[in-house]
Amino acid sequence: MKKIFYSLVLFCNLGHAIAADDSLVSTTSDRTFIPRGFDDNDQTQIVIEGHLPNDCYRLETAEIKTDHSNHEILVQPKAAYYNWLCLEVLVPWTQVVTIGKLEAGDWSLKVGTSRPAAAFAIKHSSTLSPDDFVYAPVDTLNVDVTSQFATATIRGRFASRCAELQEVKLVDSGNTIEVLPIMKAGTARNCEHKDQPFEHKFELPKKPSGRYLVHVRSLNGQSINQVYEIQ
Repeated sequence: MKKIFYSLVLFCNLGHAIAADDSLVSTTSDRTFIPRGFDDNDQTQIVIEGHLPNDCYRLETAEIKTDHSNHEILVQPKAAYYNWLCLEVLVPWTQVVTIGKLEAGDWSLKVGTSRPAAAFAIKHSSTLSPDDFVYAPVDTLNVDVTSQFATATIRGRFASRCAELQEVKLVDSGNTIEVLPIMKAGTARNCEHKDQPFEHKFELPKKPSGRYLVHVRSLNGQSINQVYEIQ
């Protein structure tokens, strides 16, 4: 009976500590990936990653401050801290941050207060549509790394028998590789509306040792992101 009582007391105390002491704190990032090719009618995105000190921290939504007058953006990663029994191990994290629509021009991005600012450009949209091309509806991305080489596989499904993957363009921007899966949609009136799965495998540009982002554009302004490492 005493063991049960002490166990309940310990459980209640832990629960009280978790609920009472959680608070948002600023955390640091190790690196930033900025996909290129965003227009002024796109939802601009970046990808950041880092490590949390231990498992008492839980990554939260990053704080974004956008100065449209000076074309400056500050992104501050945030984490919730829970005061309970912690495992003292570093916890890696990767986060996609949607900054939103930005006007065309040169911009400055700073992630956290200790990292230097990075420059990037937003282009004027050349079409009235959200994207320059009609992108295929990609659902998943998988990157396989073997020694110094990496291959990527994208999978998705068309909603019509007349749709097909016309071309996959790669844009190498240094630590970021943009993948543009361009779709060709048929115009025949008798196209059957039926899900048609597709898969496309391709080699990624050869890279030196480091971590890289594959940023795949998808239908309706969506994107899929995966960070991989070359040893």
